[in-house]
Amino acid sequence: MLVLASTVLIPLLTTTSKAVREASSAPPATTLTEPVEKRTLSAQIVTRGSVVTHDEVGLTCTSAAPATGGAGGAGGATVFTRRPATGARIGDGSVVAAVNGRPVIAMTGAVAAFRDLLPGATGTDVRQLQAALTRIGHHITDRRGTYGPSTQRAVDAVYAKAGFTPVGPTDEERTRLRTAQDDVRAADAEVTRARAALTAAKAGPSREEVLRARIAADEAAKALAAGPATGPQHDLLALEAGRARDHVAALRRAPDTRSQRAALTAATTRRAEAAAERDRVAATVGTRVPYCEIVFVPSLPATVVAAHSTPDGSAAPTGDAAAPAAGGDAPQGGDDPNAAGAAAGGGSGWATLAPGALTIEAGVSAQDAKLLHRGDAVKFADDGGGTSGTGTITAIRAKGTDTVLDITPARPLPADRRGSDLRVTVATSTTKGAVLVVPTAVVKGRADGGARVTVLDAGGERHDIPVDAGLSADGFVEVTPTDPAHPLTVGDRVVVS
Repeated sequence: MLVLASTVLIPLLTTTSKAVREASSAPPATTLTEPVEKRTLSAQIVTRGSVVTHDEVGLTCTSAAPATGGAGGAGGATVFTRRPATGARIGDGSVVAAVNGRPVIAMTGAVAAFRDLLPGATGTDVRQLQAALTRIGHHITDRRGTYGPSTQRAVDAVYAKAGFTPVGPTDEERTRLRTAQDDVRAADAEVTRARAALTAAKAGPSREEVLRARIAADEAAKALAAGPATGPQHDLLALEAGRARDHVAALRRAPDTRSQRAALTAATTRRAEAAAERDRVAATVGTRVPYCEIVFVPSLPATVVAAHSTPDGSAAPTGDAAAPAAGGDAPQGGDDPNAAGAAAGGGSGWATLAPGALTIEAGVSAQDAKLLHRGDAVKFADDGGGTSGTGTITAIRAKGTDTVLDITPARPLPADRRGSDLRVTVATSTTKGAVLVVPTAVVKGRADGGARVTVLDAGGERHDIPVDAGLSADGFVEVTPTDPAHPLTVGDRVVVS
């Protein structure tokens, strides 16, 4: 039994002695530390955002669409002869593009272009055209809502400024107008002659004419007295003397102008009829606006934020793309209840216009939204480094189940950045300048409920430093020593583990 016990004890003592030797010969455990830093600390929310525009309007119609008298016509290819330019600023009277050599000119208006505007046309579309022309300085004297001469002259001026020739009357129309104008001139001449005749008739005989008539009457009377008292010669002299006396009496009476007045009245009536016919013809002869050479946009000025290279590069036609049938059967009252907007909403079409500047929309959680306010500063950048800048939160709003930030850049973004994806950073709080900061993991609790950090000195000794913890962000926390006897300075090594 004694021998067995000795046998068991020896291996046990051998094993224990080996573990002690290994432990005593191992290197001391490594202490992980981080330096105390001094810098500005900022708590941030980082999210993703997109460059957007609001109230976009897509232009879908072109002046080459089939329409009565339209300059573009219905046949052949439809091509841009002046492409819409992304980034172009469009106002009343601006040319957005040219199709088959004809312009597409923008004007402010809520009612769509849906027909050719011919001289004499009336309606809401004419009223809004007149309002837009007035805004850019043209004087309109036509009745409101009537496409008359002064409105046509203003349209002529808009086309001339844009570098295009407006569509004028046809040769047949010009011939009809010239004929009507010639009739008025002929009637004017007839009135002039009739008026002159009446004036002459109303003036009566001259004193010289009366004097000659009296002399003639006296001579006839003397001849009668000197002649035979009876007989044929006496009768002849008596007749001549009577006629001379009657002539003098007629000259002394007021002139009879009834025939001249009747002639003048007839000439004046013919002149009025000719003038009315001329005005009727003139009202239908003049500058016309072919369908879609002027398009109406609800709000101008606006920016072209997207554009296709061909007129048929748009989505399904809506609004102005719904051209009237060939033959011009569109309503002529200008109040077509089926007319859509001048362009499609949402930016479809061969060009997309946006009335406001590009903004940024960024989504945040409802919890993060509670930390943000209107007016907070924002930084943004794309991942490729092509777009970066600063801005301001101008609105915090609900969008479905999400919360969206509307951000206005400090400097306008180029139109070609529409749709760009950005990284958006918002500082929720920032320290007042540079402060002492340490990794969040090194701050420990004290028995009294306060906070402390452990500093490892040059000799390897550890010292607990009481601190107040402040703003925490990006894995760091602001710390302020609370005991003057135990300071904390930049470069001190704080124990992590």
